Amino acid sequence: MGWASRNFDAEELAKDYQLTMSLKEVLGLLEQLSERLKSIGNDYLKDALERLS
Repeated sequence: MGWASRNFDAEELAKDYQLTMSLKEVLGLLEQLSERLKSIGNDYLKDALERLS
């Protein structure tokens, strides 16, 4: 039974769409968190290097 033989109904498609959008939102939040953690790490390293010099 492949994708083509699947019985589509509007409610199931709406749930699939909502899940996809939720996953995209989670991915976006993870990307933002990753960027913030990189920034914090860079700031920490800069401070440490300044203290050493």
